[in-house]
Amino acid sequence: MRLQLVSKPPALEEDLREFLIACHGRIRSSLSSAAAAAKAAGGSVEADRLHVDAAREAGRFFRLALPLHAEDEDVSIAPRLRALGDAAVDDALDGMTRDHAPIEELAQIVAGRCEAMAATAQAPAELSSEVARLAALLEPHLDFEERVVFPVLGKLDDAVRRQIASEARERRRLAYGGTYGAKERS
Repeated sequence: MRLQLVSKPPALEEDLREFLIACHGRIRSSLSSAAAAAKAAGGSVEADRLHVDAAREAGRFFRLALPLHAEDEDVSIAPRLRALGDAAVDDALDGMTRDHAPIEELAQIVAGRCEAMAATAQAPAELSSEVARLAALLEPHLDFEERVVFPVLGKLDDAVRRQIASEARERRRLAYGGTYGAKERS
C-alpha cells in the first residue's frame, strides 16, 4: 500500500471554493494516512519510517489545520452566507456548524494517538477504531458541505470572498507563527 502524504491546496487568492475543496482533500488524505499507519503498525509491531512520518503529519493536521478549517467555516463563511437571507442556506449552515464540535473532539483524540505513534513508532490500539469513527463523522459532513454549502459561495461578492480569504490567511499566520505558506496549509 502506498501512503500519500497530505498535499497542499491552492492559494486562497485563486478561488475560495477550490481552496476549501482542496482542504477537504487534505482532511481525507490525513484520515487515510492515519488509518494506513495504524494498520501497518497493528498496535504491536514497530512501524516503518514512512508510517511514522504519516502519523506525525496526520496528527499535526488534526491538531492544527482542521480546527482552522472549521473556524473558517463557522466564523468567516457562515455569517456571510446567512446574510443572504435564504432559509434553506441557513438550515444547511446550522447542520454544518453543529457537526463541528463532535468532529473536533474526536479529531483531537486522533491527533494525540497519531502523535504518540510518531513518538514511539507504535500505533496505540485505539487508533484504528478512532480513525474509523472520525471518518464516519467526517465523510458525510464533507460531502454535505461540497454539495450544499460550497456552491452558495458563488452568490457572495468578490470583495466578500476576498475578505474571507484574508481572514483565513491571518488565522494561519497566527497559528503557524508567521510561517504560513512555507509548509502548512489547511
